[in-house]
Amino acid sequence: MKEYTECAREMLEFIDKSPTCFQTVKNIGDMLSAAGFAELREADEWKLEKGKGYFVTRNESSVIAFRLPEQLSGFHIAAAHSDSPSFKVKESPESTVEEHYVRLNTEKYGGMILSTWLDRALSVAGRIAVNGEKGIETRLVNVDKDLLVIPNVAIHMNRDMNNGVAYNPQVDMLPLFADCSDGEKRSLMSCVAEAAGVNEEDIMLRIIFFDRYDEKAESVILRGRDNYFKPSIQTHSYRIELINGGIHRFVFHSIILKEVSQEEFDAEQERIEKLKRASKKGKTLRRENKKSKG
Repeated sequence: MKEYTECAREMLEFIDKSPTCFQTVKNIGDMLSAAGFAELREADEWKLEKGKGYFVTRNESSVIAFRLPEQLSGFHIAAAHSDSPSFKVKESPESTVEEHYVRLNTEKYGGMILSTWLDRALSVAGRIAVNGEKGIETRLVNVDKDLLVIPNVAIHMNRDMNNGVAYNPQVDMLPLFADCSDGEKRSLMSCVAEAAGVNEEDIMLRIIFFDRYDEKAESVILRGRDNYFKPSIQTHSYRIELINGGIHRFVFHSIILKEVSQEEFDAEQERIEKLKRASKKGKTLRRENKKSKG
């Protein structure tokens, strides 16, 4: 009995620290490495040895592990989901209701019992792409605090509540995020950035431009608040998304596109180039200082 209890405890701990498929795959990889399995990469040539275990991941959201026997006489395969039912937050999700509170626009993912999500503390988790020291980096995020709630309505707003309810996910299941009756604007981006240990402006977005045939014409990466770029002359429509957005494109409050003059554009490009040169010079000086101290 003690063995079963310990197994159940370990499973509950694993579920608790694996809120999304990204954390799940990361934790499984750590467990496999601790058990002596070697990680492989799809782009590399594999040189496998009998009697050893290996694992490979794809998109940081799925993992395959296997062990080569000394002598092959058959094989067993076991499979499981790395994801689970959830509400995924849409792009530009925050909306103010009657200047009293902020709610998020979400979409239902997977098969779920909707009523079990009501009146309980919820949060957000996933993966984001940020502007790191070595360029674009991905970070796993788990905002480990009570952040959202999907409230039930009072009985006088639905007298048939106890006779069975058909919930509309786009109406009845939108989570509340913040109280804004004091006039203060609260951003979901700031919570995610804090949990990831980065600045808000380091979280990166991408605009993809499409031509009249809905084919990709061009894409640009946005960093921080103000960005200058020239869309393709073939542009007919565009889509905004979080790069590698495991959190599914929700980590920004709003975005405004406006036309600027050629002079403004050129001035901004010159400013960016000066910053790049200054940054490069600073890195060179730091490397030289390290060498002289060494």
